[in-house]
Amino acid sequence: MKLKPPISNSTHKFEFPKYHFEQLSNSLKVFYAERHDSSLFNLKVITKSGAFDDSEPGLTYFTAQMTTKGTKSKSQTKLALELDNIGANLNAGTGWDSAYWNLVCLGEHSGRAVELLSDCIYNSIFPEKEIAILRNRITADISQKKAEPSYLAKQAFFSAIYENSPYGNPITGNENNLSQISKNLLFQRHIALLKDNDISIIASASFNFNELLNCINQNFNFKNNNYQKKKSNFIPPKTKTNLVRIAAKEDAGQTALRIGKITVGINHPDYIPLTLANTIFGAYFMSRLNALIREKLGYTYGIHSFIDYRLKGSTFQIVSSVNKSSTSKSISSIFKLMEKFSSQKVEKKEFDRAKQYSLGTFLRNTESSQQVMSLLGIIDLFKLKGDYYEQAYKKISSLTIDDIYEVQKKYFLPEKIVIAASGDKDYLSKELKNFGEISYFES
Repeated sequence: MKLKPPISNSTHKFEFPKYHFEQLSNSLKVFYAERHDSSLFNLKVITKSGAFDDSEPGLTYFTAQMTTKGTKSKSQTKLALELDNIGANLNAGTGWDSAYWNLVCLGEHSGRAVELLSDCIYNSIFPEKEIAILRNRITADISQKKAEPSYLAKQAFFSAIYENSPYGNPITGNENNLSQISKNLLFQRHIALLKDNDISIIASASFNFNELLNCINQNFNFKNNNYQKKKSNFIPPKTKTNLVRIAAKEDAGQTALRIGKITVGINHPDYIPLTLANTIFGAYFMSRLNALIREKLGYTYGIHSFIDYRLKGSTFQIVSSVNKSSTSKSISSIFKLMEKFSSQKVEKKEFDRAKQYSLGTFLRNTESSQQVMSLLGIIDLFKLKGDYYEQAYKKISSLTIDDIYEVQKKYFLPEKIVIAASGDKDYLSKELKNFGEISYFES
């Protein structure tokens, strides 16, 4: 029996945590959330070039990871020891549209920790020994992931919906790509990341903003060299018909599903009402999707939907793992639910409940320094207004059932859908032949 929580009729006031912003003379942008409820110092350096710009899939991920593996004055072992001695955590990585270096330590050790971070960013030497170790580790990680049907379904989905664009590749690349990444390629990618003319620092600590600026000016010198990375004219493809992409996993007892379509991103006027509509449809436990596929039909232990927004192409996705024998029935039920959701207004009770849940996420998502920094990173990357989240909160508060119905009609029709499924290849080929043109994902 599904318990139904009481619906609150009150709306709490939401204020995004205050933060400082300054753009320095060298175009470096600094965001700072001053917080006195924690003794931690958090700092993140972000360059607006990520896996989408890879000349070889996995290159940016490999490059970022290698910047913490040894500098001109410190081996990887010595660097790790110095970080351990001050209790600091330093890591680097990449997303689709940005790369980053992330530092966390006690405020009292921030000066030394930032010096070590700066050394990694500017003075990395990419030792051949460490390249080989990291290549083997990433290769092992990829092999392990390929044993998971959910991972195969995810990669099959991206390869189909983004066709041959960079978004269709794994951020880490694959075994073949990794073997092609040389020390010279790593050096060149590192140089390009530092030449990017859109670099930001996002930080949170208990000291004042001027102290942070002094620390930044002493340790970072990102030159305004007017370097412009090649602009992409990439337009996300929209399938003309439904497509089925199957990833073989013969020993799987279940089918991992990822179903979705191209949709609007965070900068679009429809995005806020779309997020509320999606909450009702499939984004939380009380959603229609969960109520039907999990609670009523019992096809799965869990199912949800979400919007994956990126700079150059966003997607609406439904993710689940279902019993092998329920694969086609699950997809049919999802499609029928989408059809109904796109043609009928929601009921007031479920609308009010989803609205209260959505508003509550704003309060929950600004509790920690890391959460606030993450939201500031989104404001920065997508060039949103500084008060974006406060305005989004007000927008959700004012949305009506009619507002939601407009986006239901536009974005939830089960048309131009990609169905990615990982499991028994022969079985899925027969089961899914009526859902769209079938192709196969080669991992």
